[in-house]
Amino acid sequence: MKNNLFYSLIVLLVLVLNSCSFFEQKEPIIEFKLIKQKALDAENNNKVDSAFYYLNTISNDENYILDNRVYAKLEKARLYYLQCDYIESESETIEAIAINTNPVYNSYLHNMLGTAFQEQRKFDKATEQLYLATKNTTDSLHNAVIQSNLSLVYLDNEEYNKAIQTLEPLLNNKALKENPFFFSKVVDNLGYAYLKKGLPEAQTLLEKGLQIRDSIDDNFSKISSYIHLSNYFEQKLDIEKTNEFALKAYSIATASKSPDDRLEALDIIIKNNTDTKEWYLKYAHINDSIQKERNFNKNQFAQIKYDASKSETQSKILKTQKEKLTISIVAIILLSLISFILIRIKNKQKQLKTVYDTETRISKQLHDELANDVFNTLTFIENQDISTTQDKERIVNEIDKIYKRTRSISHENSSIEVGTEYPKELRALLNNFITSEIQVATKGIDEVNWNKILPIKKIALYRVLQELMVNMKKHSKCSLVFVAIISNKDTLEIKYSDNGIGLQEEKFKIGLQNVENRIKSINGTITFESNNGLKVKINIPI
Repeated sequence: MKNNLFYSLIVLLVLVLNSCSFFEQKEPIIEFKLIKQKALDAENNNKVDSAFYYLNTISNDENYILDNRVYAKLEKARLYYLQCDYIESESETIEAIAINTNPVYNSYLHNMLGTAFQEQRKFDKATEQLYLATKNTTDSLHNAVIQSNLSLVYLDNEEYNKAIQTLEPLLNNKALKENPFFFSKVVDNLGYAYLKKGLPEAQTLLEKGLQIRDSIDDNFSKISSYIHLSNYFEQKLDIEKTNEFALKAYSIATASKSPDDRLEALDIIIKNNTDTKEWYLKYAHINDSIQKERNFNKNQFAQIKYDASKSETQSKILKTQKEKLTISIVAIILLSLISFILIRIKNKQKQLKTVYDTETRISKQLHDELANDVFNTLTFIENQDISTTQDKERIVNEIDKIYKRTRSISHENSSIEVGTEYPKELRALLNNFITSEIQVATKGIDEVNWNKILPIKKIALYRVLQELMVNMKKHSKCSLVFVAIISNKDTLEIKYSDNGIGLQEEKFKIGLQNVENRIKSINGTITFESNNGLKVKINIPI
């Protein structure tokens, strides 16, 4: 029973430890893939707020591995960038960099942060981040794209020579030339840089960029080509061509729902036309709509972020509570284990003491009772003539007495039969104390269903009655002993009584202490009365 309890506590401790989320970080991989796909689908359906919400659930949940949280933060930074919220894009990217441990993400993170700095006109910081991005990638195409982004920083900062020096080598980049989407950007931006420097190759490069975009049906990127060509002809004072390309840019920007590009095209049209009232009204309306939409998106993103932060705080509180509960459970189990081990050690010590006491008692009995009788008998044989009938009879009586005492000692310390022979053993124990001076009466032994009672309780009862009978024989000076055993529904009731002197002798009291300890060890109760003899009442739970 004790071993089962010990193993049960060990198993429970293992289960508790395995169930603790802070012991082992677990990533719900399938859930991550589902949420990631939901975010992509939402963005493709122009539901940017929903995409942001899904990404936010990943980026703020510590149950996801760091790589996936970094991915979510990088995507959130990109959405902020697309919504022209460059400060939040910067903040989200910096948070991602702070937790990132995967070198693969480094170049993407620094590239994102560099473009966010560029839009805020923090050109030195943008250049620094884009330079770090190039140092953290070995992919030729990716490196070329970052170099292209770096050229945009130089263009915005009117460092046209640096832009040209950055872009010209990219014209011969094999990986870039095999990707017309990115290659057209390089060609177009280089043409624009040439335009700003007044170089004659500007028109050729701008038209080549447009031609590449036409070949791959990249309508959205054609907006940039048309704007740059419009700028080129504006510089050449060709108003007709200037308006032609500006109107084309405006048309595609309207169809593509790109308000910033529409405003840029309108700005060119207004500057190069005399009848500008209609265009002014459109410009004012679009500009007002842009501000309202961006304010709305900002507020919506802020609300999502606030709700997520609130949810994260609540989640942390719950996690803390769970950790405290888990620690408490583990502490209780460990204390239980320690208590169990200490009890086992204490019981072992008790068992050793019991063995020692038993050996001491047997040794004392052999010395005090048996050895003296053997010595007296041997002395008698040596000093008397044993040929006479009277002496022979005395020797036989002495030897019979020694035999009976030997059998009594053996009976007191022998193993106990707890099976079907137990009632017979119990009766024999009590009858063994019957002498010419002491009568022992019993009642109820055969009426008890002993099969229902555990062996450990049978042994305890046997030893208790043995202890009572031995103490009675040594100290009580009684002539009559009565032992009754009554089987109730849930308890076994034992009544012992004798007509001796009661508990007057201190040695008798010490002996009964052993009786009391045995009964308590099996969760029983015992009471003593010392009035006109000794009365003992014992209750043992069945």
